[in-house]
Amino acid sequence: MNHARARLWLGITSVGTLVVLAVTALALDLPGRFLPGPDAGFGPELAALAAAFGAYVVVSLPFDVVGGHVVPRRFGRSERSFGVFLVGWLRGVLVQGAWWVGLGLVVLQASRAVSPWLGFAVVAVATGGLVLAQGVFARWVGGLRPSQRAVPTTGPASELLGTRRVLAIDHDDVGFTGGWVGPPGREALLVPARWVRDLASDRFEAELVRRGSVLRSGARERGLVLAAAFDLIGFGLAVFVLGGSLTSVAGLVTVSLWVTLWSFVGALILPSLSRPGVYWADRAASELGVDPATLRETARQLDRWQDDEPRRPRGVETIFHPIPAVEHRVEALDHRRPAGPGAWHTARVALWLSWASFGLLGRAVHCNCGRPELWVLLPAD
Repeated sequence: MNHARARLWLGITSVGTLVVLAVTALALDLPGRFLPGPDAGFGPELAALAAAFGAYVVVSLPFDVVGGHVVPRRFGRSERSFGVFLVGWLRGVLVQGAWWVGLGLVVLQASRAVSPWLGFAVVAVATGGLVLAQGVFARWVGGLRPSQRAVPTTGPASELLGTRRVLAIDHDDVGFTGGWVGPPGREALLVPARWVRDLASDRFEAELVRRGSVLRSGARERGLVLAAAFDLIGFGLAVFVLGGSLTSVAGLVTVSLWVTLWSFVGALILPSLSRPGVYWADRAASELGVDPATLRETARQLDRWQDDEPRRPRGVETIFHPIPAVEHRVEALDHRRPAGPGAWHTARVALWLSWASFGLLGRAVHCNCGRPELWVLLPAD
């Protein structure tokens, strides 16, 4: 078993466990039996929300240890000690827990004071807040650090990026790929410091052109809108159709379980919207003057640094992977297959934004299980 397949099986097991537990808890109405109702005071509600999140942490812990420590060391992707891993993991868990409990208390108060529709509005605003503050959360959760390295931008990349900031980020996880953060029109591009240091100049330029074309085409905005809409639809269904409640901790945890199942559906169908965005970015970079041979070799080099799985079965990719295998990208580029702009990165952005709707799969998938540096900025092409 190679690194990529080990991570895939870990993700299947982690996600599968959470989904089975969510179905069981809903079928037995465990939140209603063990968590406070709408008449509980602030203190009991705070304690109950913390306990519910703590239970989630306990269930996730074995998978996090395997994904963040055992697998990376087994396949030579990390030399960090268990203590270093544990400190980083605790930081990420504490930030997520503070967000989860704090937002839950606000939603409960708003729903009881006015109506569940105000609670829904709070979640919608929180979703937008996660878009605006993604870079901040990435620093808090993953301990990402701005590098002192200057990021060179020349040629087509300079024209595409314009005045937008491009920041090199120091990190300890080889899977970190950075990405666009911030509101549309005021985005900043984060790139791994390793790319600046170790990629040949033409390959680094090719990646900047790809990211710039994603922004210019609107593929990034489409990805954000579709991801946010998907999450909010799931939250609305859980509250207004499936009988969830936003006036008690028991009801809110029930909603969280339904949203978790909705996120599982998204993990199966949203990759089909993300993959066209990858093919389109490759094609757009080629049409903007990047040598196709450079694009091919850059994609292969970055894949070696990450999962090192240049080819995978189409069926496996269709179900589990929003980013096509490198050799599938090369084939599409060589045969000049037409591709629409797609919705760039929407499958994995939806997992990040599900923090606002109390979903529990956002850090359980194969690409980021146990890896806090990737909980907010999940790996992108």
